[in-house]
Amino acid sequence: MSGDHGLRSSIPASLKALREFPRLRLHLVGNRAEIQQALDADDDQRLTIEHSDSVIPMAANVRTVLRSRPLGSSMAKSLDLLKQGVVSGVVSAGNTAALMTLAKRSVGMRPGFSRPALCSAVPTTTGECHMLDLGANVDSRPARLLEFAMMGTALARTLRPQTPARVALLSNGSEASKGNRQVRRARKLLESSPLINFCGFIEADQIQQGQADVVVCDGFTGNIALKAMEGTGRYLREQLQSLQAGSGVSSAKLLRWMNPNRYNGAFLLGLNGVVVKSHGGSDAEGFLTAIRQALQCMKNPGMFSSAGE
Repeated sequence: MSGDHGLRSSIPASLKALREFPRLRLHLVGNRAEIQQALDADDDQRLTIEHSDSVIPMAANVRTVLRSRPLGSSMAKSLDLLKQGVVSGVVSAGNTAALMTLAKRSVGMRPGFSRPALCSAVPTTTGECHMLDLGANVDSRPARLLEFAMMGTALARTLRPQTPARVALLSNGSEASKGNRQVRRARKLLESSPLINFCGFIEADQIQQGQADVVVCDGFTGNIALKAMEGTGRYLREQLQSLQAGSGVSSAKLLRWMNPNRYNGAFLLGLNGVVVKSHGGSDAEGFLTAIRQALQCMKNPGMFSSAGE
């Protein structure tokens, strides 16, 4: 119901997902009348509408959300369905801070983790890497950055079990002497942890060179780095489109590769369940990618299961 495009994004994405995944069942949570109107008489038996009375505003802060007791909101009801085991994963394009706070309260944290972290795939020359945190925790102590490294390692093991994850720490230089006090202290923790395959500091311009599988940072730095990459990608994509690029196959492949919709959907790691945050401005194709991300981890739930690693 929320995000920049609301049902204009989530409904087409849901219908495409049902066509793409024959065994998928979707629960659409929100205003029943509006959802039915948006579905336009589509009566797929794998769709269930769960009515909710309200929507958490995108601009609402966490304190306001908690004071209003948003139990009847579409976001809160979605997470309650996850807690009850009615669904195996939740995808939302709504208020990020509210999603993180309500998810932590509803489904709880995995042992050893104190707060969820937003983690998303970033394209690289060798495939992709995962960055976290991307905005859920603006200020993060060194011990929390170690938690993020463990979360990222576990996610990488879930998605690519055959490959040991190389973990890097985002800094303003690759030398050990670089970084602020917080980052230097975090480096020592990551270096001494037997659970982390730490490969050192990484600079922002190296993230997409395939030098690491997991890049760890605080939410303030990570969000800025991600938005800078997204903005550069959009700029280059627009320039290529304006030049027509000779309409060759290689140009078409490059345009698809640079499409930010391919990488939409950030995992809220550390929770006892699969929760994926779709970009608030994503269109139907981007929202569909977020659904695919949730499904991938629902099929391989290691990092997201309270029962095991």
